[in-house]
Amino acid sequence: MDWEVEQMDVKTAFLNGFLEEEIYMEQPVGYVQPGKENHVCVLRKSFYGLKQALRVWYYTFYEAMMAEGFVRLIKDHCVFIKTRGREICIISVYVDDLLVIGTKAFVSETKDILKRRFQMTDLGGVSYLLGWHIERRRSERIIFVHQEKYTT
Repeated sequence: MDWEVEQMDVKTAFLNGFLEEEIYMEQPVGYVQPGKENHVCVLRKSFYGLKQALRVWYYTFYEAMMAEGFVRLIKDHCVFIKTRGREICIISVYVDDLLVIGTKAFVSETKDILKRRFQMTDLGGVSYLLGWHIERRRSERIIFVHQEKYTT
Protein backbone atom coordinates (compact mmCIF):
# COMPACT_ATOMS: atom_id res chain seq x y z
CA MET A 1 0.00 0.00 0.00
CA ASP A 2 1.30 3.41 -0.93
CA TRP A 3 -1.00 5.55 1.16
CA GLU A 4 -0.88 9.30 1.54
CA VAL A 5 -0.04 10.58 5.03
CA GLU A 6 -1.19 14.19 5.21
CA GLN A 7 -1.10 16.53 8.19
CA MET A 8 -3.61 19.21 9.14
CA ASP A 9 -3.91 21.66 12.01
CA VAL A 10 -7.21 22.94 13.36
CA LYS A 11 -7.10 26.72 13.79
CA THR A 12 -8.36 27.80 17.22
CA ALA A 13 -9.70 24.30 17.89
CA PHE A 14 -10.98 25.07 21.36
CA LEU A 15 -13.18 27.88 20.07
CA ASN A 16 -15.25 25.43 17.97
CA GLY A 17 -17.29 23.93 20.79
CA PHE A 18 -20.23 25.26 22.77
CA LEU A 19 -20.39 24.76 26.52
CA GLU A 20 -23.17 22.63 28.01
CA GLU A 21 -22.82 24.00 31.53
CA GLU A 22 -23.14 27.60 32.70
CA ILE A 23 -19.76 29.14 33.48
CA TYR A 24 -19.36 32.64 34.85
CA MET A 25 -16.21 34.73 34.95
CA GLU A 26 -15.12 38.15 36.10
CA GLN A 27 -14.99 40.82 33.45
CA PRO A 28 -11.55 40.88 31.83
CA VAL A 29 -9.29 43.78 32.78
CA GLY A 30 -9.76 46.59 30.29
CA TYR A 31 -13.29 45.47 29.35
CA VAL A 32 -15.10 46.54 32.50
CA GLN A 33 -17.92 48.90 31.61
CA PRO A 34 -18.33 51.97 33.84
CA GLY A 35 -21.30 51.49 36.15
CA LYS A 36 -21.21 47.70 35.65
CA GLU A 37 -18.09 46.90 37.68
CA ASN A 38 -19.93 44.21 39.69
CA HIS A 39 -21.29 42.37 36.65
CA VAL A 40 -19.91 39.03 35.47
CA CYS A 41 -19.66 37.38 32.06
CA VAL A 42 -21.40 34.16 31.00
CA LEU A 43 -19.28 31.98 28.73
CA ARG A 44 -21.09 30.46 25.76
CA LYS A 45 -18.15 29.00 23.88
CA SER A 46 -15.06 27.18 25.00
CA PHE A 47 -11.63 28.82 24.88
CA TYR A 48 -7.99 28.05 25.65
CA GLY A 49 -7.21 27.71 29.33
CA LEU A 50 -10.68 26.56 30.30
CA LYS A 51 -10.45 23.13 31.94
CA GLN A 52 -13.40 21.84 29.88
CA ALA A 53 -11.94 23.12 26.59
CA LEU A 54 -10.29 19.90 25.45
CA ARG A 55 -13.35 17.78 26.25
CA VAL A 56 -15.68 20.22 24.46
CA TRP A 57 -13.39 20.30 21.40
CA TYR A 58 -13.05 16.50 21.30
CA TYR A 59 -16.83 15.95 21.35
CA THR A 60 -17.34 18.63 18.71
CA PHE A 61 -14.83 16.81 16.48
CA TYR A 62 -16.27 13.38 17.37
CA GLU A 63 -19.82 14.42 16.43
CA ALA A 64 -18.61 15.89 13.13
CA MET A 65 -16.77 12.68 12.22
CA MET A 66 -19.75 10.49 13.14
CA ALA A 67 -21.97 12.66 10.93
CA GLU A 68 -19.56 12.05 8.03
CA GLY A 69 -19.71 8.27 8.43
CA PHE A 70 -16.46 7.71 10.34
CA VAL A 71 -16.34 5.27 13.23
CA ARG A 72 -14.15 5.66 16.30
CA LEU A 73 -11.83 2.87 17.34
CA ILE A 74 -12.88 1.17 20.56
CA LYS A 75 -9.31 0.87 21.85
CA ASP A 76 -8.13 4.34 20.80
CA HIS A 77 -10.73 7.10 20.79
CA CYS A 78 -8.38 9.41 18.89
CA VAL A 79 -8.51 7.30 15.73
CA PHE A 80 -11.43 7.47 13.29
CA ILE A 81 -11.91 5.18 10.28
CA LYS A 82 -14.15 5.29 7.24
CA THR A 83 -14.31 2.60 4.58
CA ARG A 84 -15.70 2.77 1.08
CA GLY A 85 -15.54 -0.52 -0.77
CA ARG A 86 -11.88 -1.53 -0.63
CA GLU A 87 -10.73 1.99 0.28
CA ILE A 88 -10.04 3.18 3.80
CA CYS A 89 -9.37 6.58 5.32
CA ILE A 90 -7.90 6.95 8.80
CA ILE A 91 -7.86 10.14 10.86
CA SER A 92 -5.62 10.29 13.90
CA VAL A 93 -6.18 13.30 16.16
CA TYR A 94 -3.88 14.69 18.85
CA VAL A 95 -5.49 17.79 20.39
CA ASP A 96 -5.65 20.00 17.26
CA ASP A 97 -3.17 18.13 15.04
CA LEU A 98 -4.57 15.61 12.57
CA LEU A 99 -3.08 12.95 10.35
CA VAL A 100 -5.25 11.89 7.43
CA ILE A 101 -4.14 8.58 5.93
CA GLY A 102 -5.41 6.65 2.91
CA THR A 103 -5.60 6.69 -0.86
CA LYS A 104 -4.93 10.00 -2.58
CA ALA A 105 -8.57 10.55 -3.61
CA PHE A 106 -10.03 9.54 -0.23
CA VAL A 107 -7.56 11.72 1.68
CA SER A 108 -8.31 14.69 -0.58
CA GLU A 109 -12.06 14.24 -0.11
CA THR A 110 -11.68 13.91 3.66
CA LYS A 111 -9.51 17.02 3.87
CA ASP A 112 -12.18 18.95 1.95
CA ILE A 113 -14.82 17.74 4.43
CA LEU A 114 -12.65 18.83 7.36
CA LYS A 115 -12.04 22.25 5.78
CA ARG A 116 -15.80 22.78 5.38
CA ARG A 117 -16.44 21.85 9.02
CA PHE A 118 -13.53 23.64 10.71
CA GLN A 119 -10.95 26.30 9.94
CA MET A 120 -7.93 24.20 9.00
CA THR A 121 -4.33 24.66 7.97
CA ASP A 122 -3.34 22.06 5.39
CA LEU A 123 0.28 21.17 6.14
CA GLY A 124 0.63 18.66 3.29
CA GLY A 125 2.64 15.47 3.67
CA VAL A 126 3.69 14.78 7.24
CA SER A 127 7.22 15.94 8.01
CA TYR A 128 7.19 16.91 11.68
CA LEU A 129 4.91 15.37 14.30
CA LEU A 130 5.00 15.52 18.11
CA GLY A 131 8.66 16.49 18.13
CA TRP A 132 9.69 13.85 15.61
CA HIS A 133 11.05 14.59 12.17
CA ILE A 134 9.38 12.26 9.64
CA GLU A 135 11.27 11.53 6.42
CA ARG A 136 9.57 9.59 3.66
CA ARG A 137 11.44 8.06 0.76
CA ARG A 138 8.50 7.01 -1.32
CA SER A 139 10.47 5.42 -4.18
CA GLU A 140 12.23 3.16 -1.66
CA ARG A 141 9.02 2.62 0.36
CA ILE A 142 10.79 3.74 3.54
CA ILE A 143 9.66 6.03 6.35
CA PHE A 144 12.27 7.28 8.81
CA VAL A 145 11.38 8.71 12.21
CA HIS A 146 14.18 10.93 13.52
CA GLN A 147 14.25 11.79 17.21
CA GLU A 148 17.36 13.95 17.33
CA LYS A 149 15.66 16.48 19.63
CA TYR A 150 15.42 13.76 22.28
CA THR A 151 19.12 12.87 22.08
CA THR A 152 20.54 16.33 22.77
